[in-house]
Amino acid sequence: MSPSATVANASNANRDSDQGFVESTCLPFLRHARNDDGGWGYRPGRASAVEPTAWCLLALGKVDSGSEAIEAGRQWLLGAQNGDGSWPTWPGVGEGNWVTALAGLALEALGGPAPAIENAARWICRSHSAEGGLRLRVASLFARKKIVQQDFSLRGWSWTPGTSSWVEPTAVALIFLHHLPSTLALPEAAERRRMGEAMLYDRICLSGGWNLGNPKVYGVEGIPQLGPTAWALLALQEHSEREENRRSLDWLARNAGTMNGPSSAALAQLALEACGRPAASLEQKLAEQFQNQGFLDNVVAFAQAAFALRPGPDVLRWAKAE
Repeated sequence: MSPSATVANASNANRDSDQGFVESTCLPFLRHARNDDGGWGYRPGRASAVEPTAWCLLALGKVDSGSEAIEAGRQWLLGAQNGDGSWPTWPGVGEGNWVTALAGLALEALGGPAPAIENAARWICRSHSAEGGLRLRVASLFARKKIVQQDFSLRGWSWTPGTSSWVEPTAVALIFLHHLPSTLALPEAAERRRMGEAMLYDRICLSGGWNLGNPKVYGVEGIPQLGPTAWALLALQEHSEREENRRSLDWLARNAGTMNGPSSAALAQLALEACGRPAASLEQKLAEQFQNQGFLDNVVAFAQAAFALRPGPDVLRWAKAE
């Protein structure tokens, strides 16, 4: 029997109890899905990977802090870090990429260790996307400017170093850099944050909100998407007074009810609460999605749902909402 089927039976049995969806469904699934090596795969039984492990540590850290499972997961994450401070998608497979910021966030939430966080921050500050380079800027004058309209001098972060900037990896990197302790002297971090924020504002859609990173293509206005909009608003929550933030928050609030995926629902919940626009709890909607699809045994989706719905402070919400 699969983990989701096992948890579904438990969820049905507890439907009339005082247990909520997180306690009866999400947390048991995550605990059951942990691999013997201490990490989590994208689905139960799959090889441990950095992204699902980081999300599980963020989610379970709220309820199981100090447990053997959390410590084992933390040690797995530390063992997966490359010598240059980055993290690859799977240990020892390829160069570091965007998951470095997510892994760093998980370690920050668990209290360190400081050297691993510092090494990750240095790698992120040195990691540059393709924008800003002479070759791409010259090429954009002759070709790409006719296709997409954006400022190619602004560098955010990419999914893979050396490729184009995108909204979601830029947002995660900005959130990670925001949480760096003041004792960590990284003079380049402030400039990287400034440029990353400018890149996000440059990529905003006309109607408010963000898509993956193309606000206009061949003269056609881009359509905002829930996940990228939530990530961008979380990264830019300190600038709630800006018109772009207000317009995007309005768009997210209007469209929150259209979410058909657990990850989008969880991220939207986090962004709306962080920006002072708490929506009606999405717990029932997530429970209904689980009953219909079982989240397709997606470990990241279960972890994001648990993280968003579990009360308490977290690393994705820090600005004082108006």
